[in-house]
Amino acid sequence: MQKRRTHNKSRKGCRNCKKRHVKCDEEGPPCGNCFVRGLEDCSFSTPQSSSSQDVPLTEAQTVSGSLSPEVIRKLELELIHRWSTSTYKSLCTIPEDRHWIQDCVPRWGLKHEFLLHGVFCLTAFEVALCGDSVVEEDPKVYVKLALEHYDKASRAYRKEIENITPANLKAVYVFSSIAVLVNMAIPQCEGMVGGGEPQSIMARIVALFDLLLGGASIVQDNIDMLLADPEAVAPMQAGLDALNSAPWRPLPSNVEAALERASVVVDKGVHIPDELDDAAGREEAISRVQLYRTTVSGLRMCFFEDSKEMIRGLCIAFPALAGPGFADELKNADPIALFLMMHWGVLLHHLGKTLWWAQTIGRRMVAEISETLLGAQIGPPLDGVRELQEAIAWAREETGYLSLDDAPDVD
Repeated sequence: MQKRRTHNKSRKGCRNCKKRHVKCDEEGPPCGNCFVRGLEDCSFSTPQSSSSQDVPLTEAQTVSGSLSPEVIRKLELELIHRWSTSTYKSLCTIPEDRHWIQDCVPRWGLKHEFLLHGVFCLTAFEVALCGDSVVEEDPKVYVKLALEHYDKASRAYRKEIENITPANLKAVYVFSSIAVLVNMAIPQCEGMVGGGEPQSIMARIVALFDLLLGGASIVQDNIDMLLADPEAVAPMQAGLDALNSAPWRPLPSNVEAALERASVVVDKGVHIPDELDDAAGREEAISRVQLYRTTVSGLRMCFFEDSKEMIRGLCIAFPALAGPGFADELKNADPIALFLMMHWGVLLHHLGKTLWWAQTIGRRMVAEISETLLGAQIGPPLDGVRELQEAIAWAREETGYLSLDDAPDVD
């Protein structure tokens, strides 16, 4: 029998990696494994004779700490140049966005360091995923650099949102948008940092919902400040004009059929008790049906606006259209919520054909959700609903995943 291969075991990894028995890159906090899994409690300790005590990481333990000051300076110059020539385009939804994203955002970043770290982070991810690097050849360097900048940015951002003022509002809002794109890019980089099985895409999507709802609340809670700022009003008005500019046209027939199926599944999937038997349960069930009908309407708007091709990536707004009530059902892994999320996965898949940060996330969503729905013991009233099976087949076909005929049997 061949001997088992051994490796040199390090005692310097973070506590989470030790618990999971995976190799830690020993950088951070957070280390690469904790970051891609969205864990905020990453901590390191030094072995001592009687106890372990947390110690702050030195600069030498970070990616930037392992590079010379000259290389760091060149990397930052590369990233800010890349932002101004390439990365900014992936945030533009309408032509009018170009000026403020390309020129104003870096300028705001010079006043608000958390935003500058966000710019460096997103740009480093683009270099890692799209190539054409200048300073370093290994894409892993850019992934780790992105994670390091995001950690610095998010720590400072959490303090900023406790006191939003006219001076920091635009920077806070832009970073909230950057954070969404970063969290879509991270799953595509999991193979570059290694360390165990990839995180469930739905676990990351739940966190993504919170980020998107948080960004929407920043606008809603501070709309008066935004409307008082000419730099903020101009792109907002341009977006509204784009929404109203294109004439109405019907959705493609296959999309219309998909949305009609979704409505049928919602109506069949929620059992509404008789009022005499369970008045409270009936009221709750009716409320759920209304919630899911609102969600279907949000999906319809996203498909409709995407078909107009006037505002690129409007489907990112779906969580705000669905609302916090839907987010709660999603966190509870409700089958109908997952079913409707599968349709958002189709939208994100088509978006990923033109935007690098969304390349694979939609297809992975459809794959994971459809396997879950096919393998789950859903039970009545959804068990055996023909429209549910048809919807899964459509979503798989739209994203190039296995057809139901090719899928493995699920016990």
